[in-house]
Amino acid sequence: MWAHKIAKKRVDLEEPKRMARTLKADTMEHTAGQDIGTERICHAALEKLQPGQLMRKQGWSTDDIQLACTQIVSRAAYPASELETARWIEENSAVCTLSGYDKESVTKNKLYQSALRLYDSKEAIELHLAGVYQRLV
Repeated sequence: MWAHKIAKKRVDLEEPKRMARTLKADTMEHTAGQDIGTERICHAALEKLQPGQLMRKQGWSTDDIQLACTQIVSRAAYPASELETARWIEENSAVCTLSGYDKESVTKNKLYQSALRLYDSKEAIELHLAGVYQRLV
């Protein structure tokens, strides 16, 4: 197949040669790796359920909504305590890139307060989610 592509001149043979001179793969280093796969799937599902819409109606600030969404996605992707979740976000996850919440601001105390606020809104959230789900199916 490769020979066929070369014969049909569908491969630019000059480009790999030029890249080989400018890119040294054996000396490349990866310094800031973060997981985003599971987080992206969970975040996409959460967006379909539109929790921010309800939270805005209840007077939540944008920052609070972003933190709550960060927490919900994090707990779905990595179920752990607030302390462990904060550590996981800091060291391994790109969930804040998706939620828009400042990664440097995530603490176990903020996650704990967010969880309490979500719990206080539990009934309204459940009704909202049920309504959105009915429209989706």
